[in-house]
Amino acid sequence: MLAKTGVEPEQVADWLALMGDAVDNIPGVPGVGPKTAAELLKQFGSVENLLARLDEVKSDKLRQSLRESATAVLRNQKLVRLPEVPCEFVPENLVVRAGDEVVLRRLYAGWGFKGMLAALGAPGEKQAELI
Repeated sequence: MLAKTGVEPEQVADWLALMGDAVDNIPGVPGVGPKTAAELLKQFGSVENLLARLDEVKSDKLRQSLRESATAVLRNQKLVRLPEVPCEFVPENLVVRAGDEVVLRRLYAGWGFKGMLAALGAPGEKQAELI
């Protein structure tokens, strides 16, 4: 991770919080890209330390941008971290079963999935096995 991003694995959430994550539509601090975010984390260690020691940021423009974005950066940290969700692995639950046609029709229509709705055929029409 260090070679690819410039930060340690435990700093990735802070790195993304600072620079943003386009994939998840999370805006970063204006003027902070991957390299700047990595440099800040190398110097300060974490977002919390950075925000507590903003006066030590050399660039006036960067310091101001960080100050104005502090609330968003803290929010971003929460958005990019994956909460630990308990998950019990039960192989029997992975068996492929036929879908509930009534439920599928309602969902596909609500989501605008016209092709998938058409693939179901007319209501009550028997569909070929997909497996």
